[in-house]
Amino acid sequence: MSEDIKLESYTDIVDYLWMAVKVGWVNGSDFKDVHYFLEKPYKWQGEYQFMVKWVRAKFESDNIFLIMDEDKEEEFLADYHLWIKGRD
Repeated sequence: MSEDIKLESYTDIVDYLWMAVKVGWVNGSDFKDVHYFLEKPYKWQGEYQFMVKWVRAKFESDNIFLIMDEDKEEEFLADYHLWIKGRD
């Protein structure tokens, strides 16, 4: 990914963690899973960049909650899996 989108602010981290739980990347009821997610250096930086760029492309916004608000979870996850396959 060419554009450098950093996961740095507390608000962005909390919002992203909430979305990661909602799309199934993180088990929100498992403290170890949440702790691993929040541990620095952030292991989910690439996924965060993908999520922000996906939302920008679909909605011309940085609001990652639009994935849920617009019922686009399945489309987002399908595109994410294609992205993962292309990354390997």
